[in-house]
Amino acid sequence: MHIKKGINEPFGHQIDFVRQDFNSEEDYIFRQPTGTEIFIPANSLEFEDGQTVKGKVTLKFREYHTPFDVLLSGIPMQFGTERDKMFSSAGMFEIRGEKNGKPLKLKKGKSIDVKLANYSNKGKADFEIFKLENDRDWGEGKDFDLIENQDRKVILAKAKEKGPLPVNPNGDSTDFIFSFVADKLFKHLQVWKKTQWKLIDYKGTVPVDQALRLDWDNLKITQKSGNTFELKLTASRYRKNGEEVKYESTIIAEPLLKGKQLELALKKYEKELVKYADEIAALNREAERAQKEAAFLSRFSIMNFGIYNCDKFLNSNDILVHVQMEFDFEAEINPLINRISTYVILEEDNGIVSYNSSDWNKIPIFKTRCSMAFVLPDGFVAYVDNSTYQTFQNQTSKRFFKVETKRMKYKDFLEFIKPKQKRLELDTRLS
Repeated sequence: MHIKKGINEPFGHQIDFVRQDFNSEEDYIFRQPTGTEIFIPANSLEFEDGQTVKGKVTLKFREYHTPFDVLLSGIPMQFGTERDKMFSSAGMFEIRGEKNGKPLKLKKGKSIDVKLANYSNKGKADFEIFKLENDRDWGEGKDFDLIENQDRKVILAKAKEKGPLPVNPNGDSTDFIFSFVADKLFKHLQVWKKTQWKLIDYKGTVPVDQALRLDWDNLKITQKSGNTFELKLTASRYRKNGEEVKYESTIIAEPLLKGKQLELALKKYEKELVKYADEIAALNREAERAQKEAAFLSRFSIMNFGIYNCDKFLNSNDILVHVQMEFDFEAEINPLINRISTYVILEEDNGIVSYNSSDWNKIPIFKTRCSMAFVLPDGFVAYVDNSTYQTFQNQTSKRFFKVETKRMKYKDFLEFIKPKQKRLELDTRLS
C-alpha cells in the first residue's frame, strides 16, 4: 500500500482557521497570541485570474507548534522517493486570502513579511523555510533570520519593574518612627515640636539609631516633594588631643499627620491603593499574555499563499534501531486487508513520521521522547504512550515487540491530546 501524497487528515478534523477581515487597500498587520506577526502591504492582492481586488477581504490563518497539531493537520513531514527524509519543525503555518469565498493570490512582485513564533530551543542551526508546493510536495529550503521577540521582552521587563506601593500616611509597627526636641537653640523648629516622623531613607557618619540620640549643633529641614522632607543634621566634637570631629547625617522622612489632615490623607491613600492594584493586575495580565508568546521569531518573506514550515532534516543518527512490531488489535482487524495508518509522534523533535501497516517490520525507534497512534477503520484510535515507547528504546538488542495499546474513540482521542497541543512549556532562554 502506498501513502497518498499531500495532505491526509487522519481524523477529518483540523485546527480551525483564524479569520480576519481587513481593507486590502491599506497596509495590514495581523498578530497572534503566539507572537506571530504577518504584514500584508496595501494593494498587494488580486483574484486568481489577475483581476484587481478592492475593499474588504478575509485573511485565513492557522499555525502548528506541537507534533499533535501536525498530526491533526495531516500535512506530510516526510518526502523523497522512499519517504526517508523526515522533518523536525520549529513552527509551521497556513495562510490563505479570499473575497466573497473566492481565493486570492499575491500580485507579481509583492510579498508578505512573516515573523513566525519559534518555540524551538535549538536555535537556527540546520533549519530552513520550506513551502508545500501545490499542497503536495515540499520545495527547496530557504534561509531566514532568527530574532528576539522584542515586544515580549519589553512587557516582561516592565512587569518586573513594578512601581512603589503607595505610602500609608498612618505609621505602623514596621515603620521607623522618631521625633526630636526643639529646644531654645532651635526656636525656628518649634512648629515641628510635637511631630512624629516616619523614616524613608538615611545617610550618615553614624547609624541612624545613634544619630537620633546625639546632641546636634544644627538641624535644617527642607521640603523635597509633597509630604517628603530632608532633615540635615551637623555637629562638631573635639577629642582630648584637640582634634575636631565633624558629624553629618541626612534623614529623608515624612511627618505623620493628625486629625483632619490624616483623615484626608488616608482617603487619598485608599484610592491610590485601588489604582495601584488595578495597575499591577493589568501588568500581570499583559505579562501572562506575553509569557505565552515565543521568545524568538523566524523572520522571512513569502511570495504566495500556502503552507510553510520552518524545518530541519532528521538523520540516521537520530534512530536507534529499526524493529518489527505486532499489535494487540491485529486479532480483530487484519492489517493486510484494512488500511491502518501508523504515526510515530516525535514529541521532542516536533514531527510526525507516518507508515502503512505493510511497514510494521521496519518501524524506527528514535532516540528522543515519542509516542504512537494507529487510526483504525472502526472509528477508534490505538495509542502507545511514551512510557511504553521507552521500553523499546531500552531494549535495543531486540528486533521484535508485541505491543499492547490503549484504545479510544476518535472524539475521545481528540480530547485526550488537547492539553498536549497547548504550548505552555515556553522557552526560557531570555531568563
